[in-house]
Amino acid sequence: MQGLRQAHHEWYNGKGYPKNLKAESIPLGARIMAVAHAYDAMTCPRPYRPRLSYEEAVQILKKGAGPQWDPMVVDALFKVLEGEAKVLEAIPSDG
Repeated sequence: MQGLRQAHHEWYNGKGYPKNLKAESIPLGARIMAVAHAYDAMTCPRPYRPRLSYEEAVQILKKGAGPQWDPMVVDALFKVLEGEAKVLEAIPSDG
């Protein structure tokens, strides 16, 4: 587990840290964790800034897919989020 926590700072293009791992040499779990952590960090409020909107976070993730994050993992997150939105839309409102 310790390795995943460190490896999620690696960039997909090899310019991250601590070991400058690149692409598939970064463990898949770390690539998933990096995207999930980035999305969570962007969409949750921080003491030093308000949360970003879903649309803003999506644009940042799209821009970083390739250089910073594994593009397939970013796409997978979008599919999960789209599926979640469809489920929420299907739930009848009480109002």
